[in-house]
Amino acid sequence: MRSLKGQTAWVIGGAGLIGRGIAHGLLRAGATVIVNSRHANRLTSLAEELGHPEKLVTINGSMMAGDAERTAAEALGVTGGMLSHVVAHSGVAWWSRESRDESSTLAAKALLSLSADEFATHAAQLPALHFSALRTLLPRIHPAEGGASTYTFVTGGTDGAAGSYVAPLAQLNAHAVYGLAAAARAELINSPLKVAELRVNLGINRSADERAADPRERPLSLDIGAIVAGVAADPEPKGVFSSSFLELNTNEDVVAMRERFPVRDAAVRSTYGP
Repeated sequence: MRSLKGQTAWVIGGAGLIGRGIAHGLLRAGATVIVNSRHANRLTSLAEELGHPEKLVTINGSMMAGDAERTAAEALGVTGGMLSHVVAHSGVAWWSRESRDESSTLAAKALLSLSADEFATHAAQLPALHFSALRTLLPRIHPAEGGASTYTFVTGGTDGAAGSYVAPLAQLNAHAVYGLAAAARAELINSPLKVAELRVNLGINRSADERAADPRERPLSLDIGAIVAGVAADPEPKGVFSSSFLELNTNEDVVAMRERFPVRDAAVRSTYGP
């Protein structure tokens, strides 16, 4: 079974709902997992929910410009410079009924109420964060012995999944991250680093009525984590790597994707999920 044992993965801003699932999946695959957040209390909650795993490294810091270099230096100081995989997820306000991340202001402003300068600032808020992370971490990623190196964008949230309202600025930012992911895949196509995007067009953090109408075997965030870990552990060489763009549109897609990218699923003591 494919494994990430001996490898280090970074989940950017991974203390929220989606990040917890991704960290959980990477830990179960055997990786050492770095998670950063500006909010120390969220990192404490993350560690508690995941059962204080030995291989979890929490860093109180942001990957936004101005703080990214310090955060990266602190994290890699703990891991001895080891970093093979990065997962940059943009599971923001539209994926959750409560959001406290860098994008939480995007739903609060009406598009046509903005000045031209305000539009330029707010429309680039999320891609600017992701660009800062990409630019900072890319030179620091190196494959583990016998393994690959990957940078995976987890995106979604523009189609009003499950009938939810998607604020205009949130849609603009989501599409901008789509563009950043596509540009990174194109620019790094001849690089040994494998760049992938997993686009999730399914509702997350659903109401009880939504869950009853469309049941799943387990929370989607956990499946996203398992799929991301499988993509990182994919043994195919760069030349035949077939996972540069992946989509989850239905529950059947989730099952198929987990079968396509199987990965070690070791038990870890956790209150978050099976």
